[in-house]
Amino acid sequence: MSNDPVGRRPRSAGLHSALRAAALAAVALGVMLLAAAAFVLSYEGIHHIALRAGVSPELAKLYPIIFDVMLVVAGAAALALRGAGLWARCYAWG
Repeated sequence: MSNDPVGRRPRSAGLHSALRAAALAAVALGVMLLAAAAFVLSYEGIHHIALRAGVSPELAKLYPIIFDVMLVVAGAAALALRGAGLWARCYAWG
């Protein structure tokens, strides 16, 4: 048995939690920066494709946003379901 009071976690558990939170924050920041870079680099091309497809100029401005948001959501879902069953993981990746 441990001499720690009931309900208190060892100090190393708190450090582990802090490192895990810092890693999660770093990954979230990285995903946001990557999404922003992808948006900036792909906006003109996706906008041009939407215009060539006959989409109105007002709606064509939204196509790059929709496309990039969909990619971020799909990537986040695939990572969030890494502990799920095979069917759920394949569905998210698909």
